Parts: sequence; structure tokens; C-alpha cells
Amino acid sequence: MGKAKAEEIEVYHNALPFYNVFPDTQCRVEDTQHGGKVMKFDSLLPKSSIIISYFYVVAPNMPNFLPQYVKSKEGYAKEIQTINTPIFPKWIQFLAGILMALGVVFILNLIYELIKLFISS
Repeated sequence: MGKAKAEEIEVYHNALPFYNVFPDTQCRVEDTQHGGKVMKFDSLLPKSSIIISYFYVVAPNMPNFLPQYVKSKEGYAKEIQTINTPIFPKWIQFLAGILMALGVVFILNLIYELIKLFISS
């Protein structure tokens, strides 16, 4: 998030999977000379950002599916490290939430019992 307005933003990809841009921003996709794709945005206001979510049918093992670089009229943008994470089914998310809640209850009960033990001795 820069302090100045960015103009003519370009995000280069060797291969462009399905994607979503947030907030909803006008974007053009054009072919490059070498068979890649470039996403073009007209401008970005100061201290704002664009989030691009990529939707893969299979997990990308090749760097071809990741953005190669981002630049604007002002120069290259700072690279932000990304992590590809799977989205688990709802029942696994629910089970994980239950186990975390039980863990919190167990830790609080353990602290309570230790405090009670030290006070009584």
C-alpha cells in the first residue's frame, strides 16, 4: 500500500487460471508476446490495495500459475509472499472448531485447578 496513486498497473502471468478481484475493480486481460497473460488496472488510490484470488482445479506445482511480477507506470511493485492453502470441507472446519473450543476449556480448567491447589496449600 503505497502513499501515492499508482497508474497503469500490470500483473504478469505465464498462465492465468480462473481468478477473482476484490474489491470489484475494472480489469482488462491481454495476451503478451510470449504467450502469457497480463491483467491491467487503470489506477490504484493511495493506501489501497487489490486482492487477486486464484482458483485452481488442481494445486499448482509449477511457478507458471503464480504471478511473475507486478509493475506500474511508476516502477515495479514490492513482492508479497503468498501461500497456497486448500479449503477444507465444512465438517472438517466444524470439527476443528469444536476441538479448539475443548482445548480452551481444558486449559482454563487446568489453570483454575492449579490456582486452587496453590491457594489451599
